[in-house]
Amino acid sequence: MGETLGAPVRVTGVPRPSRATTRRALAVPAVTALVLSLAACGEDDEPEAGQPTGAGLDSISISDNVGEPPEVEWDGRVSVDEVESETIVEGDGPELTDGAAVMGQILIGNGYSESTVLSTWDQQPATPQIFDPADELPAGIVAAFEGTTVGSRTAVVAPPEDAFGELGNPQLGIGNADSVLFVMDSVGVVQPSITDERQDPPAGTPRVVENGDGAVTKLDFADAAQPSGELKVTVLAEGNGPRVQADDFVAVTYLGQTFDGDKPFDQNFTAPEPDPNNPTAAPAEAGPSVFSLDGVVKGWKQGLTGIPTRSRVLLEIPPALGYGEEGQPPDIQGGDTLYFVIDVLGTSTA
Repeated sequence: MGETLGAPVRVTGVPRPSRATTRRALAVPAVTALVLSLAACGEDDEPEAGQPTGAGLDSISISDNVGEPPEVEWDGRVSVDEVESETIVEGDGPELTDGAAVMGQILIGNGYSESTVLSTWDQQPATPQIFDPADELPAGIVAAFEGTTVGSRTAVVAPPEDAFGELGNPQLGIGNADSVLFVMDSVGVVQPSITDERQDPPAGTPRVVENGDGAVTKLDFADAAQPSGELKVTVLAEGNGPRVQADDFVAVTYLGQTFDGDKPFDQNFTAPEPDPNNPTAAPAEAGPSVFSLDGVVKGWKQGLTGIPTRSRVLLEIPPALGYGEEGQPPDIQGGDTLYFVIDVLGTSTA
């Protein structure tokens, strides 16, 4: 997608991700990786002799302005022996169910230094992250959303072993003896898959090609009609979840290809090949990504608004709602019509 959607990758001034890095550019850069990384931290960061071990969650004041950056006030060093949690605000959205992930904003604080070390609200745009119980998440993060409802703000203080383990998280400035604060706003549910109820597309629709695991790998235009010059939304599977609103964040798996293109120019259904120009980079993974509909091409925003979650749609996006006459060479030429297969797995309902 690129910058924004409309002009060459910026819609109404909202930055769009570049073509080859759409998924990484639209998601909050490296936030999830930082949250989950368990790198060695060197020496133990033990409290100094004679100092109190610290208080618990009741010594921290946290604002109830769900949807806005939390205001955190510390009253001394925090150190706990077990996970402590509190629901600051109980949301009125759906409950987070087994098998589903949560789309959430998160703040992480170091109880030893009494400071915020990471907040997704600081990113531009402030993009929620996907926290999936199927991943190896720290127990403190799981406690921040487990059993809650969408729209909730939950606070958790976790001892070192339930935060980032015996290694700590040096990238965040958290030592292996530091208790950690997690504040999470749960803003949406991310389903593991689309509905099983598929629909036969009209004649002339590009064929969606899947591999043996059911992941979309490309579009086949052999029997496809010529581009119409208009935005076309073809529902291939209609879900029954919350409908996408125009100002939402959406969690999606997707594949993009130009009309008659030999291969996709971007996708996240399958893990991409390693970048030969960056051999030390962590391997990218397959799976859903979160996008702001104000940060993608206009065809996405117009085409996805009103679509229920757990749906699969095929978007035909004319140049005026894609990358215009400039394109995004080398893969997207000026005037190219874009086609996207999109599985809508979640939307921000809070």
